Amino acid sequence: MHQFRKPVYRTPEERREMNLSLLNLGEKQIVPLDYKEHRRLFWRSFYRTKEKKGFVVIQLTDNDISYAEAFAKKVIRLKQKESHHENDGQFEFNRWVVGTLGEVALGKFLGVKIHDNKVGNSENFDVPDLQDALGLRCGVKAFRVDNFPLTNRILYESGRVKRSAYPQVFIGICTKKKVAYLYGVATVDDLAENERMEENEQFIKDRNASKRKVAFTQLETISCFHDVASLESLISGQKGSQKSS
Repeated sequence: MHQFRKPVYRTPEERREMNLSLLNLGEKQIVPLDYKEHRRLFWRSFYRTKEKKGFVVIQLTDNDISYAEAFAKKVIRLKQKESHHENDGQFEFNRWVVGTLGEVALGKFLGVKIHDNKVGNSENFDVPDLQDALGLRCGVKAFRVDNFPLTNRILYESGRVKRSAYPQVFIGICTKKKVAYLYGVATVDDLAENERMEENEQFIKDRNASKRKVAFTQLETISCFHDVASLESLISGQKGSQKSS
């Protein structure tokens, strides 16, 4: 019978010191934070953002949540037919609900229908979230409040930005309170700068995921927008984010 080793508990101070030592040694391995410490740092950032620049609070209704849950169930049923799909149960369902609510909430704020309730093969929907609705190469990164969001890496090993990179709107979702917190939009430069911060590695527990994903912790520094025009203005001129013709 396989014996699991009991995890060694380290205080936040010990973890920070270990990570600093690894960075000083030039090592890439970072000791992940536990849930409690991750949560503490997220909420510190949340309230600092609230005091520094604030965010837009968007109310969600029971109908919004029911819509998101129904869509999540529908898309998961279809994805199970794809050969490469790996179902991770409740986690996958929650991700789809949060992602859908992010687009629904942003659509409410901008007065534009953003979420597309059509489902199909993943390859046919591999476009930026705001491409069809607004003609903008910009994504919507919705995440559950309590954790820093994870984004796809956009840098090559050389440090050069991939041409496929585009900005992301960040929006936190709290289904319990039925609210969405619109932080703003991160440009390609913002995303690249965040990815270069090696300390963000400690917010990812899965080492395999860290090869593809990075935690975005710079929520308090991204730019707010008030309508479609100001959003377009913020991302125009950024590499990989221009309005499509």
